Amino acid sequence: MEGKENKLPLIINGQRQVGKTTSVLVFAKKYYDVIYELNFFEHPEFASIFSSSLDSNTVLNKLSLAFPSIHRSNGSTLIFLDEIQHCPNGRTALKFLANDPCFDVIASGSLLGLNHSTEPSFLVGYVQHIELNPLDFEEFLWAMAL
Repeated sequence: MEGKENKLPLIINGQRQVGKTTSVLVFAKKYYDVIYELNFFEHPEFASIFSSSLDSNTVLNKLSLAFPSIHRSNGSTLIFLDEIQHCPNGRTALKFLANDPCFDVIASGSLLGLNHSTEPSFLVGYVQHIELNPLDFEEFLWAMAL
């Protein structure tokens, strides 16, 4: 993908059930050879990956232990942190993961930023944010026509 040297992790925020996870996975399967999908709601134990040092080497080593059957491919690896609101340290780690050009990072969640008391640090300038909203009826009809 172009612009790897200036890439930032992407945070997709939106209401529940608007298609954040599905959109990311469809995109990821098309453009990446390797996908680490960590759903912190479904598997709260994944939060332990971010329980100590948050530098990219430590996180990648812990990912390798958590997913021994996945072998990352430099430049074609995505780390997808789903339901990131359940892992505040994972969100903080985005700052450090942004500096590693070997993989891309996408995080998604609902109600992000509403509970700052559990947020170790606020990421200004280290991530890109987008908001995913539900389709209105006309947009739904357009999507169905594709």
